[in-house]
Amino acid sequence: MNKLLCSAAFLAAFASSVSAATISVSPGDLALLGEGTTFTADETVSAGTTRPGSQRDNRRFNHAYFFNAGISDIDFSAMTKVGKNGRSAIQNLTFIWTDKTTKEVVSRLKVTNSKGKLVGSGMSPLALLEGHDYKLKVKGQTGRKSGRYGFDVVSDGVPTAVPVPPAMLLLGSAMFGLVLLGRRKQSKSA
Repeated sequence: MNKLLCSAAFLAAFASSVSAATISVSPGDLALLGEGTTFTADETVSAGTTRPGSQRDNRRFNHAYFFNAGISDIDFSAMTKVGKNGRSAIQNLTFIWTDKTTKEVVSRLKVTNSKGKLVGSGMSPLALLEGHDYKLKVKGQTGRKSGRYGFDVVSDGVPTAVPVPPAMLLLGSAMFGLVLLGRRKQSKSA
């Protein structure tokens, strides 16, 4: 019986360590927002080019990340690298969450303005619809220098109710029966 309890304790500890994970995502990735999971991105965007005649061509970028909401509440934080002058090399850095099912914009978070100055707090709690697919669009432009942005999606809210399969109930009742049978044999032998 002690072995059974130790095995159950090990499995419970293993399951809790697996659920609290940090996963790195890249543009184009699809991720499932589940309980205790943090998704993080850290992207470098190349600098724009300078054309002959000193006309600057800003490099626009538009990155997309995809999430499936297994829970309803997440915390979202966005960041960018800021230089000594208090500005980012990325101008008009904006993060837009869109529900792919309803095509509705759920959240728009502008982090920098057209001069690269920070304008937003970079943090936003989001209420998502469970089971819906979401697109996180990150857009902006760089000038003469490369820029860097990142974000964290922390999904530590209430998980979606998942039905316990009948096989798990059968397994649990069988294990309980074996424990009772073992106790009965121990009491007869004593």
